[in-house]
Formats: sequence, structure tokens, C-alpha cells
Amino acid sequence: MKRNLLVVLLFTLVVFVIAVVTTANGLTFKNNQDIISYKQLAICLLVAVVTVFLYGFVRFSLRGAIAFSVVVLNDMLLVFSLTALLSVVFPAMPSSVSLPYFLILTAVVSVANAMPGIRAAQKTPKSEEVKDAVAQTMKKTKLFVLVFSLVSLAALMAIGNRMALLLIPLCLSALISWESSQVLLPEAYLLYTPRKRGR
Repeated sequence: MKRNLLVVLLFTLVVFVIAVVTTANGLTFKNNQDIISYKQLAICLLVAVVTVFLYGFVRFSLRGAIAFSVVVLNDMLLVFSLTALLSVVFPAMPSSVSLPYFLILTAVVSVANAMPGIRAAQKTPKSEEVKDAVAQTMKKTKLFVLVFSLVSLAALMAIGNRMALLLIPLCLSALISWESSQVLLPEAYLLYTPRKRGR
């Protein structure tokens, strides 16, 4: 496993554990009377990862399927963790019951962001050039992601009510998925090297 990939995944895991412990102690989503169903979240994660794996395998290749799965799983865990931790600062954050919907939305955004990168990787014959090819492709979507995030944050500050806080998970999804597509995707794509058949 590549070093950067391992570091990012370990970071995500640490943040996720902190979020779970914080939530278990009742420090997150304090203004909501509902309790997070970890079984529901686990099913949501599993369904999303399996779905994008199958899509990546059918649409691209086993490499594409692995890349999709790694990126989507990382993004969903990180969005859940940061949303939970931010609810400590913003008690009026969306209800924890709505988290599965935001996680599914995160999976969709992650796939949309990763798609151009995987296409670029597939068109690159040399493994050592995959990272550069993906980086060049992701630069084209950077402006859109930044503008969307800035507009969302501006709306959040202007409106300032609970409905506006729905934009926080959306911003997190957009920013995290774009960063993952640039950092994680190339190395996740190269995790599997297909064997060349001899004549």
C-alpha cells in the first residue's frame, strides 16, 4: 500500500473513532432527541461501497472499482466524523437521523468527482504518470468545487438559521471528495496491477 494512501486512511480512521466516542458520550447532536443507529449507518456504508465497486468494475475495470470503493468509503467516514464533531460547535446541526441521506449524497458526489480522474488514469499507460494525469484532470473541477463551497458558506452566514446548517455537510462532501480524488484516487487505482498474459 502506498504511503500517502495509508496516512490518509489512518487519519480518517482516527477522526472516525474520535467522532464515535464523542457521539457515544452524548456530546454531539445535543439539540436532537434521536439516537444514531450505527447499524443503519453501517448498512448505508456497505450498500454504497458495494454499489460503487460494482459500478466501477462494470464501467471501467477492477482497478477502477477498487479506486471508487476506497475513495467513497474514506469520504463517507470523514463526512460523518466531521459533521458529528462540528455539531458540538453548532448544536443546531441537522438531525442525526438525516445522516444516512447525507452519506449517500457524499457517495454520489465522490463518484462524480472521481469519474474524470479514473478516466484519465485509464488513458495513461505508465503507472508512474497516473498521479500527474489525475492531478491535471482534477484541476479542471477545482474552480467549481471552490465556488460552490464559497457560495454555500456565504449563504450559511447570511441566512444563519437551522436550515442553512444543512449546507455544512454539503460543503464537506464537495471539498473532501475533491481532495480524495486528487490524493487517494491515483494510489488506490494502482493498488491492483493486472497481470500481463504471455503469448
